[in-house]
Amino acid sequence: MIQETVIAAFLLVVLAGAVEPGASADSALVRAAWTLGPMALIGVWCVWRVGLWGRQLDRGRLSAVDGAERTVVVARLLALSWHAWSLFAWGWADAVRAMVGDLVLADELLASSPPIVIVMVSIASFYAVERRLREAVVRRALLEGWPVPPLLSRWRYVWFWFRHAVAPVILPVCLLAAWAESVDRFWPTGGEGSSGETPGGTAEDWWAIAVQGAGVALIVALGPWALTRVWPTIPLGAGELRDRLRAVCERNAVRVANILLWRTGGTIHNAAVLGVLPRFRYILVTDGLIERMPAPLLEAIAAHEVGHVRHRHLAWLAASTIAGAMTLASALGWGAWGVLSWSAPRWHGSQEEFDALVEGVRLGVGLSTLMGAILWFGFVSRRMEWQADAFAAADLTRSEDPTALRVAPEAAGRVIHALGEVAMLAGIHPDRFMWRHGSIHTRQRKLGELMGCDLAGMPPDRVVRKLKLGTIVLLALGAAAMFWLPGLG
Repeated sequence: MIQETVIAAFLLVVLAGAVEPGASADSALVRAAWTLGPMALIGVWCVWRVGLWGRQLDRGRLSAVDGAERTVVVARLLALSWHAWSLFAWGWADAVRAMVGDLVLADELLASSPPIVIVMVSIASFYAVERRLREAVVRRALLEGWPVPPLLSRWRYVWFWFRHAVAPVILPVCLLAAWAESVDRFWPTGGEGSSGETPGGTAEDWWAIAVQGAGVALIVALGPWALTRVWPTIPLGAGELRDRLRAVCERNAVRVANILLWRTGGTIHNAAVLGVLPRFRYILVTDGLIERMPAPLLEAIAAHEVGHVRHRHLAWLAASTIAGAMTLASALGWGAWGVLSWSAPRWHGSQEEFDALVEGVRLGVGLSTLMGAILWFGFVSRRMEWQADAFAAADLTRSEDPTALRVAPEAAGRVIHALGEVAMLAGIHPDRFMWRHGSIHTRQRKLGELMGCDLAGMPPDRVVRKLKLGTIVLLALGAAAMFWLPGLG
């Protein structure tokens, strides 16, 4: 959950900017101490606890690996929880701005940094466990003839994971935040006396939205190209594997700029298709996967990734998440407005107390919307993964027999085998649940159910088709509800 923690850290800062924090008479330095002090204690606890698990691993307790992994997850969750409390209880973001000024992106980045630092501390602490595991498998690797990459030092290990897991999130988030803040700063809208008013706002407001949208589109389009520069990648050399991967793209009419070897020192076993525009779309395969997996299974993995492109999962997942968030925010907002409207004439306290209640309701609506969007995102993402698995099985079936009408058991079995190999190489238990992908075992079971299924009516396709239709409806209803939603103040 490295990337999820980084994204949540930034989202909480953005959400805190829309809500008035609790009143605090303390200076910015005191609020910084109250924020960073407990964060430091969380980091110290993580290092100490993972060290204990490492010593138990030395005594032969393999369950210590799971204990160390749970520890780093708990540390990240604690850091996020304290981050949220610091933002909303006494205004940590305001304290940062008081110390460094309201510079474009700088204050948001600094305000978001404490949980990100804890992520890096947890990675550094886990290095001891990783080193023990690597040493334990060296002998088997030599006997099997596998390549044995050199063991990284602790700080190179931390930099490796920052570069491969944290930077790909921070880079686009920072670019999007900087663009949005720059447009707001240098293109003020909504002022009195603005001309060209429309029912939805002034003409300047709509031009600002268009500029914001253009910046977002540009960043999304060029992001994959930038990511191939952040990660160490080189073009994959000619051979059977490249021919197989290129054939998967060609028979599904998916254009890519290049097929790249993602150099990770044999540490990461993964493949991906990056990019929305064909000119900036790439297939990436890690060196660890190429070294340990035969070409037919890599073809199955590539077919899965191409399935995401063919079904436009990235765009639909974003639209679905936005639709779910808008619908939930509208429902909660209208409900909160109704309760506050009913309560206002009957309120016996002071105006200040009622204003505090309104801010609390706003915070509750915002946090509930964020949590609901996260839950909905996982629900939709897992079903799109099942559809991509089904697409891979169908593609492999048609590659062997273009006239086939049903999913060939051999094709589905190859995808099942590929998923199992990826899980084994990555050290993931088949029953381990992952928020975006679900468990490997569940995905394998659903692929097994597809054997002999009609290619024109596979269950995952029907499910995702309904989700897309629901997304369109929810976007329309959510936009209309939020457009007419009264303020809570």
